[in-house]
Amino acid sequence: MSQRSNGAPPNAVAAKPGDLSSAKAALEAELVTLESEARALTTEMDKVTKEVEATRGELDRLNQIGHGLEVARADELAGVKSSRLDRRAEYEQAKSIVDGHLDKFRKLGVPEEELAAARKKILVRLARSAIRAGSERGAAPDDSWRLEVEKLAKLVPTAKSVATRTINALASALTTRRDEIAKKQQVIVSHRSAAQACAKKGEQISAKMERNREVIQSGAQRIADLRPRLDTLHQRIGELRAAINLLRSLMAMIRIEEEAAERRHEQLMKETEDTKATELLDEIRREAQRLEASLRESRRAQAKERSEIPSRSAHENKVGLLERALVDLRAAAQRSGATPEETQKALMAIEQVVRSTAALEGSAPSKPKSAEDR
Repeated sequence: MSQRSNGAPPNAVAAKPGDLSSAKAALEAELVTLESEARALTTEMDKVTKEVEATRGELDRLNQIGHGLEVARADELAGVKSSRLDRRAEYEQAKSIVDGHLDKFRKLGVPEEELAAARKKILVRLARSAIRAGSERGAAPDDSWRLEVEKLAKLVPTAKSVATRTINALASALTTRRDEIAKKQQVIVSHRSAAQACAKKGEQISAKMERNREVIQSGAQRIADLRPRLDTLHQRIGELRAAINLLRSLMAMIRIEEEAAERRHEQLMKETEDTKATELLDEIRREAQRLEASLRESRRAQAKERSEIPSRSAHENKVGLLERALVDLRAAAQRSGATPEETQKALMAIEQVVRSTAALEGSAPSKPKSAEDR
């Protein structure tokens, strides 16, 4: 039996909508349990009522048996006897009667030991009475066995008191059961009210769910309406992804081309530098040839001057011309885009030529003061 069957108040209805269905199911299960218990109690009450009625009937039958015994005893005392029956048949008949009475006394609550002892004594006395009646013709039968029946009848009030106590106990138990049933009915009523509240709340939730269902249906319809646009967008996204992939491949190709162009540019720069150096060397060679021709010309002029006017000033003038030619050569090298190292190397070579030429002529030109002057 559950705790609510003891009259405890039902639990409060849960406030959360999610728990209403479970609470409602629990209350319905509790109602079913209480109704089954009420039906069981009603059946038990019916059984107790039937037992009380049966006990009362047994008491009535017991009174009838006692009355019959009293009538039989009165008849025997009055001398009413039946001599026409056979003693054996009378014994069997009396035995069956005794067994029937003993069964009734057994049902009335007489102890089994008393019944067994009384039956033994009664049967012995019946047998003796039959034997005496057969041996002594005309002798009166022995009815002393009926005394045992009377003794058992005297035990009946005890059985009556036991039955009365049993009836009282059953009545009190019945009253207790009725009180429990009343309490359970109160619990059932409270549970029904709670179930009604739950049902009302469930109806509200159902209405809310219906509204939500309508909203969901409208949303589904809107989604269905937007489905073509969504498909179009998906298709457009696919096209854009393809275009992006194409652009990525083009960018990769462009990077490859840029790297190749950079390599070609570096190669061209290197070739250009080599070409510039070659052109500078060619120009330097041409200047050197021109200077060499100028030196040869100056030698011839010097030889001619020596032969005519040996003067040192003319020689210095020629050397000054050579130095100015070196300056012009350096400016030409800078205009051609040669590096300072290459220009320095070329100037040193030309200076070496000039020095060797001056040494051949017997006089050295004035030495420049610095590399920048050279």
